Amino acid sequence: MKISTNIFIIILSFIILMIFSSGNVEKDRNDQPEEMTFQINQSLLGKKYSDSELGFSFSPPSGCKQMPKNMVQQVKGKIQKSLVSPDSLVLEPNQFFMNEDERFFCLLTVHPTLTLSDSSISFYHQVIENSAEQSEVQHSTYKYKNFLIYQSLIISEQMINFKLLIPQANHKSFQIDYIVPKSIYAKKIEVIESSIGSLSKQP
Repeated sequence: MKISTNIFIIILSFIILMIFSSGNVEKDRNDQPEEMTFQINQSLLGKKYSDSELGFSFSPPSGCKQMPKNMVQQVKGKIQKSLVSPDSLVLEPNQFFMNEDERFFCLLTVHPTLTLSDSSISFYHQVIENSAEQSEVQHSTYKYKNFLIYQSLIISEQMINFKLLIPQANHKSFQIDYIVPKSIYAKKIEVIESSIGSLSKQP
């Protein structure tokens, strides 16, 4: 099973943005993020996905089918070939969910080298902004169910990307991206909110 050219281009472009948007994160000790609440509509969610290694579960949007692991490996291989140096790869594809007809994607990736003390979150934000110069970028930080979440909203002419960076100890930091065409964003905002709200820590 191969990824169609259009779908591959979309996934690859956002993954590469994530790679070059990756940095080591240090929490601002003077910042006290607020606890966030989400309205969850279970009818808008798909089957729960659990990752025991990362210690969390969530439900992707309904209609976004989980891609087979071999397809994830295809994307990972293409990303590695696209980089000047393999050492630049600090973010690894873990699992993708997609609604190909609507071009609506949910991407789960892992930051194997991210720590909480090496550099500032402002650097992370700055690199995202530099990588999305033609887009509007909004940042926010909040807590939810014992997760500290750094959210970046990237609004381009055609696509909208919710980027959630969730730092964790022991090389288990991860990121969830929701990528949706701007033309259907208004119809999908409740879906995205419900999916984010489904995040939960696993023992």
